[in-house]
Amino acid sequence: MSAGVELHADSRTPAPSMAGTFDTIARYLPSSLVGAEAFASARTAVGRLPATLTHWVYFECRLAGDAPQVDTILAVRSTGRRWLAGAQRNG
Repeated sequence: MSAGVELHADSRTPAPSMAGTFDTIARYLPSSLVGAEAFASARTAVGRLPATLTHWVYFECRLAGDAPQVDTILAVRSTGRRWLAGAQRNG
């Protein structure tokens, strides 16, 4: 898995992406809870978002580890909510 990057709106410095966060999480998440296919789908769904949107990620796993889906929940910080609403473009 390769980590993608987003650029900060006011900078040329790459911001860490959620893909990078998921790459870090992967080594700690037992495949018996979240299968490889489900994890890859969740990573794809949120991978391009900036990691600074959240301070935690919550996975709601199915009881069967081989289930092809997992729910991914992000707690979005107030600065992240403004970013999602487009305030980052207004300075």
